[in-house]
Amino acid sequence: MGQLRCEVCGGTELTKQEGVFVCQTCGARYSLEEARNMLFGNGGGSAPAPVQADNAAQVQNLTDMAWNAYRSGNAQEAERYANRVLELDPKNPDAWFVKGAAAGWQSTLAHIRFTESVECWGKAVECVDEARADGMKQQIGAEMTNLAKALITKRADMFAGYPSEENFKALLNDKLTIALHFLSLGVKLGQFTDADELNDFMASTIRAAAMKAYEAANRAYGPEDSDRNKFAYRVWMEKTTCCIAALENAFKDATSEATLNLCYENLRVLQNAMINSRSYKFVAYGYASGYEVDTRLTQEAISLREQELRKYDADLKRRRAEIQEKRRKIEEQAAAEQAERNRAYWEAHADEKAELERKRDALRREYDGKCDELQAMRTELDAVRKRLGDLVPAHSEEEQTAKAIRSLKERISKLGFFQGREKKSLTEQLRAEEAKMLEIPKKIKAQREAREAELQPQIDAWKKRMEPKRARCQQIKEELDAIQEELTKPR
Repeated sequence: MGQLRCEVCGGTELTKQEGVFVCQTCGARYSLEEARNMLFGNGGGSAPAPVQADNAAQVQNLTDMAWNAYRSGNAQEAERYANRVLELDPKNPDAWFVKGAAAGWQSTLAHIRFTESVECWGKAVECVDEARADGMKQQIGAEMTNLAKALITKRADMFAGYPSEENFKALLNDKLTIALHFLSLGVKLGQFTDADELNDFMASTIRAAAMKAYEAANRAYGPEDSDRNKFAYRVWMEKTTCCIAALENAFKDATSEATLNLCYENLRVLQNAMINSRSYKFVAYGYASGYEVDTRLTQEAISLREQELRKYDADLKRRRAEIQEKRRKIEEQAAAEQAERNRAYWEAHADEKAELERKRDALRREYDGKCDELQAMRTELDAVRKRLGDLVPAHSEEEQTAKAIRSLKERISKLGFFQGREKKSLTEQLRAEEAKMLEIPKKIKAQREAREAELQPQIDAWKKRMEPKRARCQQIKEELDAIQEELTKPR
């Protein structure tokens, strides 16, 4: 006797409900006769099919399970559920998408399954309804990008661990594989993904791997010192040469100035390290001994590397100009496309635009009027403030008293020895004027306070009258800003 096992999902939890057996895993329903055949066999016939009336529910349940497995990172389980959905519904776009993604995420460096992914996603786009087509294409493009990033990261990690010519060629092959599959996917989707962001990611990842490998080579076979033998020097040269090749590849493909500059700086470091590198040998001189240079680059090799450095300088300048020019064109194109979308939107909403412009013009007129009123009020206020700062009468008295003091001092200085009575009289007058001068600051303060007490209420009154107008001007500016934003925001 066999076991009750769901023919759709393989589950073994089937319970009897309302005269039929229902799989508790996927919801497939089986008649009593079908359940009996599963238990006792059906004479070699084909496997019983689920009750067709509930096929849609089973498909939806299995599709949900495929999505859940995919989102939880269980690619193998997701692919299994997607295959079962496609057995029941060969034109299910979600199942085709999950199947393609799951195949891609099960790729290894030895077995890359991107071709399966592209084929499945092509079928997903063929089967999806028009309303979901754009969203599906965006999702597929993003998934392919993520798969490419994962692949290049894994291959770069391998290169970082062992920077050999073989691993560098494998890195280049993976980049070619990614490019070809993006091209194939673009043909199937009817649109091509902008590869700049992915190319820069790959360049940045390869650059980081190359520098990690170089640092490891320095730790193992360097740094430059007086006891690196010829064997260590040869291995260091081989690894550093591979790192330079990887950096040059990243330098060529970088699409951002940040990555480009890092590649350039790293290339200069490695090339200069090669130029200045050497190995040493131990030499004994009678009672003395020590290390001396054994091997280094020939002058011709050094000249070639110096030539490479000059080429990097020229390439950096050229690539920077290319990146900046491309960014400028992209920004111009984006601005033009946005302007066209805005134009089309307002063409379709002409009444709304006319109303906004009418309100904007009215607000501008009101704002200009309020500004003129405020300016007139400021002029009046400034006049009052000027009076507040003008000299008080005591200032005149102070000036006259100072003049009298100077005159008396001058007269006293001119009197002779025998003019004592006149000198005494002038001296008494001088003391009286000096005493008077000492009282004048108090008068000035008192007169200022009196003037301020008279004028400050007027200033406060002007400010109070101006405040509502200022507040309205601020409100108008905010309303105008809101209208301008509505008229110019991206559509």
